[in-house]
Amino acid sequence: LLLFFGVYYFLIRFQRNKLKLLVEERTYELHQKMISQKQTQEELQQTNAELLIAKEQAESGDRLKTSFMNNISHEIRTPLNGIIGFSQLMADPELTAGQREHYLSIVKSNSARLINTVTDYMDISLLVSRNQKMLKKLFAPCDLLDEIYYKFLKPCQSKNLILNILTSPSANKLQINSDSELLSKVLHHLVDNAIKFTNYGSITFGFEENNSELKFFVKDTGVGIKKESQANIFDSFMQANPSDTRGHEGSGLGLSIVKGIVELLGGSVWLESEIDNGSSIFFTIPVEITGDEQPVFQKTVVKTTGKPLILIAEDEESGRLLLIRILQKKEVDLLIVNDGRQAVDACHSNPTISLVLMDLKMPIMDGFVATEMIKAFRPDLPVIAITAYALSGDENRAFDAGCDDYIAKPFDMEALLKKINKHGLVV
Repeated sequence: LLLFFGVYYFLIRFQRNKLKLLVEERTYELHQKMISQKQTQEELQQTNAELLIAKEQAESGDRLKTSFMNNISHEIRTPLNGIIGFSQLMADPELTAGQREHYLSIVKSNSARLINTVTDYMDISLLVSRNQKMLKKLFAPCDLLDEIYYKFLKPCQSKNLILNILTSPSANKLQINSDSELLSKVLHHLVDNAIKFTNYGSITFGFEENNSELKFFVKDTGVGIKKESQANIFDSFMQANPSDTRGHEGSGLGLSIVKGIVELLGGSVWLESEIDNGSSIFFTIPVEITGDEQPVFQKTVVKTTGKPLILIAEDEESGRLLLIRILQKKEVDLLIVNDGRQAVDACHSNPTISLVLMDLKMPIMDGFVATEMIKAFRPDLPVIAITAYALSGDENRAFDAGCDDYIAKPFDMEALLKKINKHGLVV
């Protein structure tokens, strides 16, 4: 009997312990499940928050794409409308000379606007894709300021604005090692933007020397920028907002391109502005500065007997015809070839050629190779690249090949004649 009760007590204790362990296990499982459910709920909340952010980003991306498409459509179709429309009107034989001249000026201004738009889209594409190259060379920044000044002097005069250059007395002797083409683009966008949003007063631009960097500035007395808009002013398509840009043309990419180029050059850009008190944009770039005088280059003047002979190397029929029409009334003879191989052969067999107008993209042999070969046996023969290669860096490629000058298509007739005159031919 005692043995029976002993065994029974042991079995009860064993069952109780087993039940206790089972309860503890179930309790632990329930606790873990509660923790897991809590974690799942937190994860769900986090996932929902991430989805909300992704949704907002997608909607923002859609708005940006819509803005891009609307902007590019407007900024390409609008000048094309003026070019096509007024070109058709110019064919009217009853037009007066004054009307024809006015229509021509409209075609030219719309053409310039279209070129600027296409160039902006190419520039921003190179910057965003990180394919924009920087090519440093020694140059005088004051010469660059002078170029910008004379380029924008007429637009300022048409709005009765005063255009000023401000530098230190020693700046004229200054030379820096940087990318002059990219720096020119930055200043071009900033001065152009200042003129666009300034209706009276003045625009002042220049730079200050500061050890191993230059601090450039463009200041205007224009409408100014609201505080809440200043943080995003360097974003793409900022000008796409109709409330900010009513009455102002442009791709809306200018300041975004400025920021991208300045950062590529290793500098920074910032804005100071107040409504109705104008705006000032500053940017710095690190440079290697020298105080040496800029070297003086002797221009080669081509001496000829009779009319000078100009070689035109151009494979496009419309391009050839345009150059022929521009030059046929000048005191020059013309020799026309269709590819780079023919250009090299022509220079070999015609020692009287005074100057070459060289297209860079041609069949058989391109203009880069042709120029290198021509310069090998006629190093003093001036070669002017006339090309649709107009991305940043293409001008430097032309110079590296041996070209003495560069003009991008589409070009202005007066600009072409100035280039030719620069190299010793009076046309």
